[in-house]
Amino acid sequence: MKTPRLFLGATLLFWGWQTNMPIIGAVMAFIIEASIFLPWRWTFTAKDLNKAADICAILFMALLVYRFSQDASSQTLLDLLQQIPIPFFPLLACQYYGEAGGIDSSALFYAARQKRKKEPETPRKVVDIGLPFALACVLSASAANARTTFYMGFLVLSVWALWKTRPKRYRRSLWIPLILLAAGAGYAAQNGLHTLQGYVEQAFLDWYGDSLETKEDAYRTFTHLGDMGRLKLSHRIVMRILSKPGERVPALLRSAAYNSYFSGNWTARDADFYPAPRDNAKDLWFFGDGPDSSRETVISMFMKDGEGLLSLPAGTYEIQGLKSRTLERNHYGAVVVDFAPRLAVFNVRYGDGRDLLKPPGPEDMRIPVEIASLISSQVDSLPLEGETDLEKVRIIQEYFLDNFKYTLDLDGGGGRNAALARFLLNSKKGHCEFFAAATALFLRKAGIPARYATGFAVIEPGPDGQWLVRARHAHAWALAYVDGEWRDVDSTPSVWAEEEKRGESVFQGVFDAFSNLWWRMSLKRMQGHGTGRSLTDYLLWGLIPLAAFLVWRLFRKERVGKDKKSGEERFMPDFQGGDSEFYPIEEVLNAQGYFRRQGENLNQWALRLGKDVPGGIKVDALREIIHLHYRYRFDPAGLDENDRRRLAALAKEWLESYTRGMDVRKEKDHDQNFGNDLQP
Repeated sequence: MKTPRLFLGATLLFWGWQTNMPIIGAVMAFIIEASIFLPWRWTFTAKDLNKAADICAILFMALLVYRFSQDASSQTLLDLLQQIPIPFFPLLACQYYGEAGGIDSSALFYAARQKRKKEPETPRKVVDIGLPFALACVLSASAANARTTFYMGFLVLSVWALWKTRPKRYRRSLWIPLILLAAGAGYAAQNGLHTLQGYVEQAFLDWYGDSLETKEDAYRTFTHLGDMGRLKLSHRIVMRILSKPGERVPALLRSAAYNSYFSGNWTARDADFYPAPRDNAKDLWFFGDGPDSSRETVISMFMKDGEGLLSLPAGTYEIQGLKSRTLERNHYGAVVVDFAPRLAVFNVRYGDGRDLLKPPGPEDMRIPVEIASLISSQVDSLPLEGETDLEKVRIIQEYFLDNFKYTLDLDGGGGRNAALARFLLNSKKGHCEFFAAATALFLRKAGIPARYATGFAVIEPGPDGQWLVRARHAHAWALAYVDGEWRDVDSTPSVWAEEEKRGESVFQGVFDAFSNLWWRMSLKRMQGHGTGRSLTDYLLWGLIPLAAFLVWRLFRKERVGKDKKSGEERFMPDFQGGDSEFYPIEEVLNAQGYFRRQGENLNQWALRLGKDVPGGIKVDALREIIHLHYRYRFDPAGLDENDRRRLAALAKEWLESYTRGMDVRKEKDHDQNFGNDLQP
């Protein structure tokens, strides 16, 4: 199918608009569409097109290596997808500025090249790559994720292409309503799928979450209440924290908060996320106005696949320097990023006593019926009568700190509620999840809205003024709503950090040294200087010998040598008959648009050319050349010296005759056109 006129230019403009590369898109569109108004064309042989395709492949590989040497994240993959039309544009330009009006299929596929090498007489198949290239542009534009504008542009381009290829037997009055119906259905389906995704995710969390062990997320956290054995935690460094000199680091970094308790697990009800406002000029994300006095800290963390929850100090109102395409926050303080670099380094501003969380609701006071009597009996025994909310928080916190012990040994059996009952009534020992859950439920019984929070504790100083946060520092605590603000209430005995450190390997120092080295290399690479830049430079310099090797491969088969007797340059063939003088004849005819058909041998082609070529050709002479060529190419004995000279002479004579005929036809056409212009 032929690409509609101006369609490819419009597609390139649309691609440039969607990917924020309008100038590049406009230049590429101009180059392609300008070919319509230019009278001249180049003659590209099959070898020329092979070289062009290989150059495009080299450009793509260079772009691939360069982008991933800068940042190996999911965002880089999407950025690379948006730039795919750029390295392959030269091949498209060859089609629009070549005489054939298409690309030899052997240039596109390595297997086709190998077949052509083994069977040079195989008819060439010229294909139009305009529409496939347009499709690639649309797919690249979709990676920009501009939903509304993309769909409208995609719709216009689709209708344009379908209109040009519609069956003529159908009436326009029928075709237009059908295409409008399909467009409306597509838009509705797009919005419907987006909405359905939200419903499915929530239903999955509500119905099936209890039976799965997943990572912590912003909607549900799975506790280890009721499990058996010893809780195993990793000693891997997951974050590095650095505050200004003289300022203390935040004691807790909150990842998420939850308000609904059921059977040992906590969920966040009505926890829809909304995009955080952004100031691109200052590279700033903000959640609200800051307090009169605030503190700052720098957080460095590796993001798996460039996405996930951030762990932030309470009262965070600004994040600066986070290179993320999207950043969303819910009313419980959970912050989710997507398309972030693999190593995220950002500055956080936060203030004490100011937490931009949703005010308490009925769910923040609810205690499940199955444990209500258990919680009531425990809280009623505490001296809370007549105390202020702040004093109640202190009494409940001290109750757990003074009467309970921390342990990683899990005594399971009987379900999660039974495990909570054993913790409160019998063993009086457990890990942080027991303390946080029990504290939140005690606070609710005491009339104080409470939530369950998860995150990390900052307790280990590191080198260069940093504080190291390991996976084993994952922590849980309660949030209490007192005097109009949410406060952290950590009732876990402080010995928990030492308890979890006991399982540390004797080689942990070595592991930390490698971790620190990798972090520094990643940081330098992200900042664009030092070790990181050198690594990138090494990768880019490594492309030079690779490119040289590929160029050598491209030109290796066109070796030119000197004939010892005549001193003339001669082509060094790689197969029998590869230097036959018939091949230049075939290339000239192909350049004029005369190609062999599928299954057509050379003699059949010659007979058809005698009818198709204006003014005719010397068919008999051409068939004699073909006869000698076949012998030279396939006869094991080849040609003797006399027949070899005869093939060369006949081919030279035929080409000269054909060229003179072309010149005569051009003069006649010119004279005829000139005469037509003189007629009144």
